[in-house]
Formats: sequence, C-alpha cells, structure tokens
Amino acid sequence: MIENYTNYETKKKNFLKRFFSKYRYFILGALALFLLYFFWTKFGYILKGQGIIEGKAVTITQRQVINNLEISAEIKPHITKTYTAFAFSTVENLPVKAGQYVKKGDLLIQLSSDDLNRALKTAESAYRSAKDKLNALQVEYESTKLLYLKNLESQNKVLRTKQQYEKYLNEDFPKVKQSYDDAINNEEELSIKATISGFVTEVNKFKGDLVPKKDPLITVSQLTGLYARFYISQFYLGKFKSGTKVTFYANYANTETSTPIATGTVANVAAFIADKGILVEVSFKPAKKADARKYLNQKIKAAIELEKTTSKVAALPLSAFYVDNKGYYVFVIDQGSLKRRNVQMGLIGTHYAQIKSGLTTADKIAAYPNLYIQEGKAFREK
Repeated sequence: MIENYTNYETKKKNFLKRFFSKYRYFILGALALFLLYFFWTKFGYILKGQGIIEGKAVTITQRQVINNLEISAEIKPHITKTYTAFAFSTVENLPVKAGQYVKKGDLLIQLSSDDLNRALKTAESAYRSAKDKLNALQVEYESTKLLYLKNLESQNKVLRTKQQYEKYLNEDFPKVKQSYDDAINNEEELSIKATISGFVTEVNKFKGDLVPKKDPLITVSQLTGLYARFYISQFYLGKFKSGTKVTFYANYANTETSTPIATGTVANVAAFIADKGILVEVSFKPAKKADARKYLNQKIKAAIELEKTTSKVAALPLSAFYVDNKGYYVFVIDQGSLKRRNVQMGLIGTHYAQIKSGLTTADKIAAYPNLYIQEGKAFREK
C-alpha cells in the first residue's frame, strides 16, 4: 500500500515537472502580460506624462458665502443617574429594560448577597439578646427599688443596679441597635429603586450575573433637558459666545443639502483649555420631540455660523482653488487644456469662496478633479 502511494506521488511530480518544462515560456509570458496590463491601466498616465484630468467645469455664480464650523458633537442629558452595586452580589430580578420609562420609586434591579444576609442575621440575633439583657437590667433595678422602700435592700445596691441599667441603656445597647439598623439598611440597598423619573438608557447586567462592589448596573436619564457638547480649538474662542446659533445634522450628512435634525444655542463655553480643547455646551432641540431619545449619547454634526457675506457675491466651489507662495489661483479650461489664473479671494466659506478679481462670468474653471492637476494637462468634463 505504501509502495503504491509512493509511486503515485513520484508520477505526479514527474508530470508537473514535464508540464512546466514544456509550457514555462507560455505561462511566464501570460503572467508578464497580465502584470503589464494591470500597471498600465492603473499608472499608465504617469508613464505617458500626460493623463487627462476629469472633473467638473464650473462658472462663477452669485451666492451668499457662509463660513460654518462643522464639528462632531455628542448628545448628553443634563440629569442622569447611574446606579452601582453596594456590595458583591448576584442579580436576582431585573424588571426593567433599556428604553423603558420609569417613575421615581420604581424597582430597577433586585440583588442578593450572602455576606449581607449573614451579617443581618448576626446583627438581628445580637439585637434580640441586647433587648433581653436591657429588660433584665431594668427589672432588676425596679425590683431593687421596691425592696429598698420596704427596707429589704440597701441603698448601695439600688445605686449599683441603677448605674448598670443606665450604662447599658445609654452606651452598650445603642451600639448594638445601630449595628442592627445598619445591617437592615445594607440589606435594603440590594433593592435598587429609581431616584428620578426618566428613561432607562443603559442596562449593564442581567439576571444571574455576579456583580462586584461599585460596578455600574443601570443608568436612568431625563430627556427634557438634552444638550450637545464638543471641543473647539483656542483659535475659535472669540467667535463662540452665549446665544450663538447652532444647527445639527446627521453625523455624516452634507450640511449644504441635508435637512437639520435639531437646533440650539451656545449655553456655556469653558474658561480653560482641556486636553481635547475648549468645551462648549449647546442646548439641543430636536425637530421632532419624539426623536430626543433617538439621539441620546449619539454622535452628530454641529454647524456653527462664524461669518457670512452681507449679500450674494461672485463665488466658486472651494475645490476649484489652489494656493502657493504667489497666492491663490484656479485652472481655467481653455480649448480643452488647463491654464493657471491668479485670483483675489474674499471670504472663504465652508463650501464656497468669494471671488473679488481675476475671472469673468464667461470663464470655465476646473473643479473636483480626479487626478493631480497641472497646467497644460488635458481636461475632460465627467
């Protein structure tokens, strides 16, 4: 059996060797042609040195140029409460779920702890014993007083039993009772109830889970006072003031064409610079009230209008402009090829920039190019 397998392997190797020896030039040639075709289609325009630039031909239009700062913001509630485990415990019951509305006093989660249960039983037993001892000392004191009034007991014994009773009543017994009360309170901490009304926004544990002490369990948030927060560079500090209008969009939306999802105004600008920058807090009013919970703890785009032209001006898309040590310039399309034209710019906005001089309304300018653009290159509108 082994000999047959060995013969088979030998024959297979010999066949492959003969096949490659006979067709090796054909295989290598086909591989070379494939690689040549791949690189030519990808990088042929570089080798030729005259790739055709594809893009959009634009002309000057009259529009209001607006300079917006667009920045990622996070939506947070003003009032939120995260409940943690009082002691090492186990989740016995979880009557709520994420997204559920709860009222103040509602049970959020029920825990159990063997350690706290044992401590409560021990404290309860000690408390019962202490009450029995207190009652016994009181009875002894009262009976000694009666005997003294009948001249059957000495005054010294009355004073001694009184001191023993009062000392236990005022010193020892309160300590035992406090330990018992603490054990009851600790046991009650295992029944975690809502201290505010709101929506359950986080549930971190499930029934049967073991919970270390101080581990977060559930978070409840009020959605009546949401706010957005983001960080800005110190260079923008003077442009942000209380009351500055902010418009919110979906995180990856184009602010020029998309519908806003909410509006707000700057409520607070931090007085110091943190690691991330200067913290800005903005009120958040969704376009639809029902969407408040939808955006909680989500990233969205904030657009802040920093400055704008007072009226419509001559403008071009930002992608049409270039700059070097000689200033700003564009590429004018002249009979299918690109020619550099220096221009004077006004306000540079978020999507457009103002043209003050250097172009006419008849000029066609290359914008949104697909390749690195150079003077003299051929241009084709796509």
